[in-house]
Amino acid sequence: MSDKKNNSYKEQIGLARKMLLSLEKGDAENQLELLKQIMDLSQVLTDENPKSSESWMMLGLAQYWSNNPTAKQSFKTAFDLSKKTESNTRATCLYHIGKLSLSEGDLKDAESMFDKVLKIKPNHIHTLHDMSIIYAKTDRSKDAIKFLKMVVKEDSDFPGAAENLSVLLFHEK
Repeated sequence: MSDKKNNSYKEQIGLARKMLLSLEKGDAENQLELLKQIMDLSQVLTDENPKSSESWMMLGLAQYWSNNPTAKQSFKTAFDLSKKTESNTRATCLYHIGKLSLSEGDLKDAESMFDKVLKIKPNHIHTLHDMSIIYAKTDRSKDAIKFLKMVVKEDSDFPGAAENLSVLLFHEK
């Protein structure tokens, strides 16, 4: 890749990242239009850079936010293209594959993906929280309590964690 093309690619990835952050924070006034722009930009990036894990991850995130059923495959492609040294990319891909599996009701696959995330990032708060959901749904309340305590310790304001912990502790006694 030439320096000029490489700089343009980096700028486009940076732009897609900024747009996604704005979307995730809810800062965007016209979220649907922004999501379409991110999707279009991400599609161009993967078409032009089919071996870039970062491009595929951006596309996966845009698809995820759009509830596009191909998001899981884009994350799998990004994961397969990522190198062992790209731990953030790998963890993000595995986490979102797990989230999609959880939303599909495939608790076994979700748990497997989340286990892999926690091997890369042991204190990944969203994964810890989602694991507590799986444990609660599969009648493993002691494990759910353990994970919720970890979440609350990391972030006492994490949405729903303290309440869920209270409910589980109440039913344990």
